[in-house]
Amino acid sequence: MSVVFTEYGPYRPLSDRLPAFLETYPPSQGYGIEIEVSDLLAIKPGLRILYEAAIKADKSFVQAYLERGDVWVVKGNDREALAEYEQALKIQPQFATAYERIGMLHQRNKNWAEAERAYLAVTRIASQSPVAYNNLAWVKLAQKGGEQEALRWATKAAGLAPQSGQIQDTLGWVYRAVGDKAKALEILQHAITLEPKNPEILYHLGIAQAEFGQKKEGMASLRHALELKKDFAGADEARAQLAALEK
Repeated sequence: MSVVFTEYGPYRPLSDRLPAFLETYPPSQGYGIEIEVSDLLAIKPGLRILYEAAIKADKSFVQAYLERGDVWVVKGNDREALAEYEQALKIQPQFATAYERIGMLHQRNKNWAEAERAYLAVTRIASQSPVAYNNLAWVKLAQKGGEQEALRWATKAAGLAPQSGQIQDTLGWVYRAVGDKAKALEILQHAITLEPKNPEILYHLGIAQAEFGQKKEGMASLRHALELKKDFAGADEARAQLAALEK
């Protein structure tokens, strides 16, 4: 997955939260700060022991299953991660975040029907979640003939999160897919003002600029994206597009 959103405020690394996990957030209270799955601390064996202790203390502590699933994601074991998230849902069937994680796993593995099913479950439980609508847009965009439905979901997400550059970026990219290049450029230009140092948004903006006849601006945006990060999602495509424009 290229982006992991958190619904509980600013991300805090595990090093800021442990080892006081159980003492600070006992099972009876739940735990409201999600792991960012790229956190390298999550591969430490001690974390799994910690979550197992939480589950042993209270088998209904759904957040421990969720975070243990996140550890498996980092370790590259999607099967175990899925089992953890599904166990959390058995305990708490209306746990929107678990459905969201399941959707992300299926989306990454291009299991589009399963991803869509999971994200739709999120929208039924948490109808104001921009993350679910945003990810539904990407799922539909990845499928042939899904552009109009993708536009519907992306528009919904953007309305719920008008200050999110990443979500506005999704809407702009979907407008490009449906053939409205002017609208795509307008929205992507706005998205980059919200997150000026996001290489993926710059990449999308560069493509939109070039396709709209703004070749010089498009090349500048693509170069800037690659200067900010050489290996962002879409970097290879950005290099190829830049090379083609430079000819």
